[in-house]
Amino acid sequence: MIAGLTGDEDPAGAAGDRSEVVPAPAPPGRVSPTSKGLGAAAADAERRRLLQLLAREVGVLREAAARVRAEVRALQEVSHTRRLSPAEARRASALRRESEAHRLQLKQYAAEFERLRARGSGGGRRTEDP
Repeated sequence: MIAGLTGDEDPAGAAGDRSEVVPAPAPPGRVSPTSKGLGAAAADAERRRLLQLLAREVGVLREAAARVRAEVRALQEVSHTRRLSPAEARRASALRRESEAHRLQLKQYAAEFERLRARGSGGGRRTEDP
């Protein structure tokens, strides 16, 4: 429900009939909803949205990887001064697994980026002039 309406009011107005509402034509330079370009424009907008989402996910992953690296460095410093406790050794092992998972996830993100990039360039191979 639209804010401010109780449900008794007509959102089109008392004098307006919804069946008489005609959409305005698209402004010059814009793609009209009936043109063939809309499919390409929508596909490009979706690709851009996915690229932005991917960029955010990569940022989160990089932050997590940085935290893991910092913790690994701290445990390495401890291991240079004394033997790690069993709990510290388990944590170091878990951090190695987590680091490997981050590496694999980043590799998947890189493949997804390449797929989206290729889709944006028409899906074909680009050739460069010598």
